Amino acid sequence: MHLFQVNHNEESQLRELLQQMPENIKMKNTDIKRIWMYGKIANIKKELGKEFTQLVIGRNYIYRDSFEQFRTVTNLSLQKPLKIFFIDEDAQDAGGLLRDWLTVLIQEMFKPEHGFFLKADTAELSYIINRFSEQYNKDHLDNFFFIGQVIGKALFERVPISAFLNQTIFKYLLDLKIEYKDLEYYDFQVYVSLQFLFETTIDKTELSTDYVARERNPRDGEMVENELIENGRKILVTEENKHDFIERQYY
Repeated sequence: MHLFQVNHNEESQLRELLQQMPENIKMKNTDIKRIWMYGKIANIKKELGKEFTQLVIGRNYIYRDSFEQFRTVTNLSLQKPLKIFFIDEDAQDAGGLLRDWLTVLIQEMFKPEHGFFLKADTAELSYIINRFSEQYNKDHLDNFFFIGQVIGKALFERVPISAFLNQTIFKYLLDLKIEYKDLEYYDFQVYVSLQFLFETTIDKTELSTDYVARERNPRDGEMVENELIENGRKILVTEENKHDFIERQYY
């Protein structure tokens, strides 16, 4: 499931960071991993010194202004303490404005009108990547890169994130294999259909499913069809090829 598009250098950096985690830490529970991560962050902060990066933001344009200013600073500058100044506000940032800015900005990123995320079709609330995001914003990949930077900064500063990302996103970031059972937490209706298909012996006279993935465009409500293989509309799913069909649904 290709949720992100990253260049080779960025992907290598992510893999290198994951490799730095000792095997004995990988086997520990989440709390131990969190302590290890914040210990690493504390060491990074010690090396940064007292320099800070300043952002001047219009509160009514918090997403636009933040996005534009992030494009002008380096990753190293973003690791440094951020001083937030809201236009026409007198408050000085002693830490509270940073949390305020991050909290409001993250809430803004997940608003449906931006088209970056959708709520997963499951009982528990989580957000998935909107595959039609380009129809909302032609610079959607740059925006996703920015969103990743903001979430990373929130984690770096220990500011709680008010939106729950879907577990398939975390599995992708951790380079873990995504399986069809993960769809239970991504799209429950699709999962139920594939589970039925997986557990049922197909008789050609009982099923007329073709090699096409169908989903509704959230922007205009139109049904979109994507052939999973060449001439997929002409190929029926059988007992012999159903496992291949299921796998192509989530890759």
